[in-house]
Amino acid sequence: MKGGCRNRPLSFDNTGRQFVACFGFRMTIEIVERPAFHVAGMSILTKPMSPQIPALWPKFIARSPEIEGRSEPNVTYGVMRHEPPDSLFYMAGVAVPAAARAPAAMEIREIAAGSYARFQYPIARLGEGFGEIFGRLLPSSGRVQAPGYLLERYDESFDPQDVNSLVEILIPVLGSMTIVRRIKALPAVVFDLLIAPAGLKQWIGPDAGPVVIAESDARVGGSYRLRFRMLSGSEYESSGEYLEVDAPRRLVTTWTWADDAGKQASRVEIGLRQIEEGTELTFTHALLPDQSTADGHRKGWSKSLDKLTMAAER
Repeated sequence: MKGGCRNRPLSFDNTGRQFVACFGFRMTIEIVERPAFHVAGMSILTKPMSPQIPALWPKFIARSPEIEGRSEPNVTYGVMRHEPPDSLFYMAGVAVPAAARAPAAMEIREIAAGSYARFQYPIARLGEGFGEIFGRLLPSSGRVQAPGYLLERYDESFDPQDVNSLVEILIPVLGSMTIVRRIKALPAVVFDLLIAPAGLKQWIGPDAGPVVIAESDARVGGSYRLRFRMLSGSEYESSGEYLEVDAPRRLVTTWTWADDAGKQASRVEIGLRQIEEGTELTFTHALLPDQSTADGHRKGWSKSLDKLTMAAER
């Protein structure tokens, strides 16, 4: 790829954002939460990188004054989604209220609320940018694309005559959270607490309420079922399949709440590394619907891992 950025390493600053020096400017990759909104515009069914896409924009701009009540003045959106087997839905449009009406030969699409990976690229390198995002940046970030529309956002500072004018790219992503703990116990001790029913009963759940069900067949393809009762009296149940069981180093499972049966399972990955003082545990819960869901899980898992640490260090 032109620009020599494919082999440049990712680096992280202390805010958790990822920075990549690429295409001659410093690009920030961050996760943002966006509310649901609506876009009114003109659409086509085409192919990725088709010349029909830039050709659509002047047609839409010429008719855009017909759209009343814009939600974001001086901002336009490119809205796209893969349509099987190999087509691309693309809309040039503007944000409008939910009650807006589309002018003739236009339509309105609802964009779901959720988490988005945010990138910026110069308009002249937009095609290269999408290749870089899906070829390296998104996979390297550990994020997974979620169902939904991809967005190009052209804000009030965008100048279509300036090849270096930046375009905001928003990719819907699933939520993820990671917690790292240091435990004064050997990895084998910690691992047993992760898989044995008697061990699971000592730490699953965020408060001192009991674990009322702990079933575990800890082998690849085996299953588990957990049910805990909060001190408030509320009960929560989860189940899943063991995908990797590498004692005492790594454990990977699917995770499904009973209330979410039928939905896509999330994924729990636990890595254990022996260190001088005992074990470094890295706990990741990924493939959650969005980042706000992941942040909520972080609170619960953090309290559960407090209990795991105490159980291991007894």
